[in-house]
Amino acid sequence: MWRNIFIISLSIQYLPIEAQYTRADYNWLIGSDQFNDVNKIQIIFNDLGLDRIIGIQADEKNRIPANYSNTAVSNSKGELRVFSTGCYIANEKYDTLRGSHNLISKRKLDYCRSWVGWPIDQSDLLLPWPDLEGSYKLFYTNWGNPYINFDEDSLMLFPSFSEALFSCNIHTDTQNEIFLESCWDTVLADTVCESYITACYQDNIKDWWIVNPRAGSNCYFVFVFNHEGVKVYSKQCIGPFVGRKDNFGQAKFSPNRNKYARFNGTQLILLDFNPSDGSFSNPIELRNSVNDSINTRGGIAFSSNSRYLYAFNITKVYQYDLFEPDVKGSEILIRDSYIDTLAGIHVNYHHGLLAPDGRIYISEMWWSNKLSVIESPNCKGTLCNFKPGEISLPGLNFFNLPNLPTYRVWDDSDVCLVNSSNENKSEYGNFYILDLNNYILRRNYKYDGFTDYKMKIIDIEGRLMKQFHGMPDNIALDPIKGGIYFILLESEGKTMFQKILIL
Repeated sequence: MWRNIFIISLSIQYLPIEAQYTRADYNWLIGSDQFNDVNKIQIIFNDLGLDRIIGIQADEKNRIPANYSNTAVSNSKGELRVFSTGCYIANEKYDTLRGSHNLISKRKLDYCRSWVGWPIDQSDLLLPWPDLEGSYKLFYTNWGNPYINFDEDSLMLFPSFSEALFSCNIHTDTQNEIFLESCWDTVLADTVCESYITACYQDNIKDWWIVNPRAGSNCYFVFVFNHEGVKVYSKQCIGPFVGRKDNFGQAKFSPNRNKYARFNGTQLILLDFNPSDGSFSNPIELRNSVNDSINTRGGIAFSSNSRYLYAFNITKVYQYDLFEPDVKGSEILIRDSYIDTLAGIHVNYHHGLLAPDGRIYISEMWWSNKLSVIESPNCKGTLCNFKPGEISLPGLNFFNLPNLPTYRVWDDSDVCLVNSSNENKSEYGNFYILDLNNYILRRNYKYDGFTDYKMKIIDIEGRLMKQFHGMPDNIALDPIKGGIYFILLESEGKTMFQKILIL
């Protein structure tokens, strides 16, 4: 078969490995109900990276903004299927599901009616139902009295809490229409945090570990969600006592699922996590408002290789190297300003989210039409290429990014490919030259002396297709089929690469 092949020098940094839920995070919904006709913004990814960002006009049938806490899930094709704002549940057409108004009926506070959004960070999470294609479960909390004060161990706490963790069951009918089966099903009746619902896949890459902390404590409830449903797995009390204002911030698992981090209004806590048995260990308090200057709002995100943890604290961006023995001592201040004098913009840094394209996107507090970006999160210090206000949105976003679980199995190599720089490009040009007649890649003679390099050809999902020690004169492309592939050359910490597009 005759095929057209193009070799393009292009910076690509992250190589995700195939998993069951690879495309489940391809659609993000953000937005605002204030000051703009665009009440939702849909950020759409595909197998090549960021596809497009569209503004969705509010009209009589589409009045639900995607502000505050929200969550979404896509199908195996990367198509949006369902999203929730914590007040409503809607399908890919942005139509509310019949019965979704029941989410409002038992709310203890009136935010859904007055603000059309539930203002608690990470208070809802949609997950695909294992082994039940087209079925999903929405996990969410209520909000108790946020103004109760009590004293424990001489520490003044201002806790807010949910009296239980709840769930909704969502399915697809024979006409491929999403419908809501039930809501307000009690998963656990206890004083859980109304925030920080997060999850990661288990070792079988289909079942889920879900974590929801206990309010005003150092305890964590761990749940198992499989094809039979959800059940309480354990309650683990470990690490520093978590204090006041425990309803803002983010909690996340690292992509390799070996770390769990939690940022709230007072602390940044890091725990080891064992994805084989769902246990926590080795707590570290990286920052504390008693000892450090820390804002009560902010968030976190991990790099795709799970080496770096980023913390966002309104005016500041920190990086921690999780491979260092002294993680706290590895702290690097990446950013310390509201104002980017070169770009002439005024931005702040709130929630972070690792995207399917391997970049970290960062939202702002309050209303904003900007997202900041970390282009190369796998790189140490300023090589991470932090870009404040990099993305302009077609409308306003209010505070948050979607709450998504750890879906993606990334390549955990420590390769740092610096996007938008020349460090990953060879002065000699492309490594290989096309030979269409023989369907091979023929080595560029300028690379005759590159015998010490390790060479890999990897597909878009991070799967190794071919590897060599040194650079062969010719590489047969069969049985490689059409698609996007990457050639990596590695030697003594230096990496060069090309992108191959086979049509």
